[in-house]
Amino acid sequence: LSASGHTVSLNGNVSHAGDQQKFGTHSVYFDSTDGAKISVPASPDFAFGIGDFTIEFWVHWNNPSNMASYPTFFDFGSFQGACSMRRNGANNLSFIGPGHAHQGDIPFTPQADRWYHIAATRESGILRVFIDGSKVQEVNFTSNLSSNISLAIGGSAHEGNEGIRDGYMDDFRITKGAARYTADFTVPLDA
Repeated sequence: LSASGHTVSLNGNVSHAGDQQKFGTHSVYFDSTDGAKISVPASPDFAFGIGDFTIEFWVHWNNPSNMASYPTFFDFGSFQGACSMRRNGANNLSFIGPGHAHQGDIPFTPQADRWYHIAATRESGILRVFIDGSKVQEVNFTSNLSSNISLAIGGSAHEGNEGIRDGYMDDFRITKGAARYTADFTVPLDA
C-alpha cells in the first residue's frame, strides 16, 4: 500500500515495532485489545473481478493463545463481492469468499516467536494457499471480487473482536492481475 497512495488508518492499539521484524527495522504490532487493525478506505484497486491476484504477508505471535477465536489476517469490507482470510477456532486457516463462503479449512496451529509467510493466489480461477512456501490448498474459485470496498489488515472489517492480538505483521503485499505463486516456492528472503 505504501507505493499506491492509499490513506492508511491505525485503529485501536496498533504501532510500529522495532523489537520484531522480518525485513527492515520495523513491523506492525497489534496489541491484545479488541479493535486493533489497519484500515484502508474503499478503492477500485481492491476490485479483482475474476482476474488473477496475490495477497501475501508475514505474521508472528508472541503468544498464540492470546489470539481471538477467529483472528482475521485481512478482510475486504463487504460479505458480498469480497474475500478475507482468518484462522478459525478449530485451528484451521480459511480463505473466505463472497457471501462468507469458506473455501475449505487448512490445519494451522502457529507456534510462538516464529514468523510465518502466508500467501493466497488465484490463477485462471484456481485458488491456491501457501504456508511458508508449501502449497496447502488448491480449489476452484471463480467468484467475481468486483466490489469497490475497504480493506482491514490484522483484524475484521465487520467485527472488532477478531484481530490478531499480541502479534506482528510485516510485508503485507497485494498484487492485482498476477498469481506470484502457483507451486511450492522458496519464501522471499527480502522485501
